[in-house]
Amino acid sequence: MRAFEHGRFCWHDLATPDVDAARRFYGALFGWTADDREMGDGRTYTVFSDGETEVAGAYAPGPEFGEVPAHWTSYVAVDDVDRAVEQAEALGGRLCFGPVDADDIGRMAAVTDPTGAAIALWTERRKADAPVVPPRPGRFCWDELATRDVPAARLFYSELLGWTAVEREMPSGKYTLFTRGDEMRAGALGMTDEWGDIPPHWMAYVQVTDCDETARAADRHGGKVLVPPTDIPPVGRFAVLQDPSGAVFSVITFAAES
Repeated sequence: MRAFEHGRFCWHDLATPDVDAARRFYGALFGWTADDREMGDGRTYTVFSDGETEVAGAYAPGPEFGEVPAHWTSYVAVDDVDRAVEQAEALGGRLCFGPVDADDIGRMAAVTDPTGAAIALWTERRKADAPVVPPRPGRFCWDELATRDVPAARLFYSELLGWTAVEREMPSGKYTLFTRGDEMRAGALGMTDEWGDIPPHWMAYVQVTDCDETARAADRHGGKVLVPPTDIPPVGRFAVLQDPSGAVFSVITFAAES
């Protein structure tokens, strides 16, 4: 399996006003190490690694982006980012950024889907045939769309990324699995009135060995627990956390590891 196969999530990065605080927080929480890479124009992109494997990035948005709250962005691989942007717009999406080259590494853009959730599109150049990185604790393992219009999202992503949408009944209600072939690629759930004014979004999950301990560690290191550790039978146990700068992400311990 190729890491940058069309329709597969391939990267996550953090926009934050305080990269140093992010280095300390995620280093303490997941054991990530950080390496700064020069981007040009005096800017730096920080790459987080789990051992020898690069797992995520972080950067401080420039002034041209205005007031940007800290947030994680999920990247999905596409064969041709320019063509994918055109298709996304034709399907009712909106271009937010790009397409632009990221040096000789790849080409990227960011769009919002017709329901308002933002996602980044990436076409890899340097390591187009790289294999999928095996999942393990300390690495991103799942991406989940929260939206108020699941049918519209199902149509958009099925057309754009070649996903097949399969509806499942879960103890908490209906859940959509996006698949490609026999592989699960992502999930989607419907937002109810209980979500309040939280906008539609993609949530990135990091696999951990102990969800409860990770939540406690997040609190100790200056983060917040937004949703306390909660069982989601038969999948496992998850929590929603916020880092010291306000970026939100989830952690999960799968049932087989509990």
